[in-house]
Amino acid sequence: NNSEINVAKCYYKMERFKEALKIFKALIEKYPQSEIAEESFLWLGDHFLESLDFDSAIGYYKKFLEEFSNSERKNIVLYHLAESYDGKEEYDEAV
Repeated sequence: NNSEINVAKCYYKMERFKEALKIFKALIEKYPQSEIAEESFLWLGDHFLESLDFDSAIGYYKKFLEEFSNSERKNIVLYHLAESYDGKEEYDEAV
């Protein structure tokens, strides 16, 4: 529910990444196909992109696109996915 994702966001903003990531992952399992899962995938992908762990970021962004292909956030995810491939210097995949 919303309070659970808010706790994860608070942990994240406090730079307690391990706790935040654990909650985001649990929310995906607990509430699949929900807006909470959708948002959790984004937070996870963005975290790994910012951490320069491009393979993990790509995995979360691709999973987001599989699960939420009609999302309003799809273009944002596609952009971040391209940034992840760019970070890996896999330019053909980035386009």
